[in-house]
Parts: sequence; structure tokens; C-alpha cells
Amino acid sequence: MNAFQWIYAAYVLGLLTWDWFFLKKNAGPSFKLFAFTLALAGGLAVFPGGLIKLSEALAVGRAVDLVIYFVLPILVRELFVNRRRLVELRREHTNLVRELAKQGYQGK
Repeated sequence: MNAFQWIYAAYVLGLLTWDWFFLKKNAGPSFKLFAFTLALAGGLAVFPGGLIKLSEALAVGRAVDLVIYFVLPILVRELFVNRRRLVELRREHTNLVRELAKQGYQGK
């Protein structure tokens, strides 16, 4: 393994450890999928030959194309989910402020 692979492996292991202690309880069942995906990404970066062989076996072409095919839909999904959450939170905030105004709330 070269220096980048060692640094990347430590980085991924650090992220997994951090998330295990601080995000696991709030993430729910999606945490297992996230941890698996992060561990897989770390493993493929440390052992890039496996990714190359997998892309050749699937007749994708370049290994980076295989990564893009998996990552792009996840990123687009997260974009739309977070956008929906933002719109929903803004709507709830607006409704809360309206209710407070109806009750004559003046602040401090």
C-alpha cells in the first residue's frame, strides 16, 4: 500500500468511528447502510485492483464509471430529500410564526 492508501484508510476508519459514537443513535436503520457503504469505499480505495476487476466483470469499462453509476443516484436522491425537508421546515416555521402573531406574541 502506498502513502495515500494508508492515509485514506485511516480517514475512513476515523469517520466510521466518529459516526459510530455520535451519529448511530440518531441515524436509525440507515446508519448500517451508510457504514457498509463507507467501509466498502474505503476497502475499494485501499485495494483498487478489486474495483478494476469488478468493473471488467460487469463490462462497465473504467472503474471510475462504476463508482459514478452508484454514487450519482444517491447524491441526486439526497438532494431531493433534503430540499423537501427544507421546504417542509420553512412551512412549519411560517405556520408557527403565524400562530404566535395571532396570539399577540410581542417577544421579549
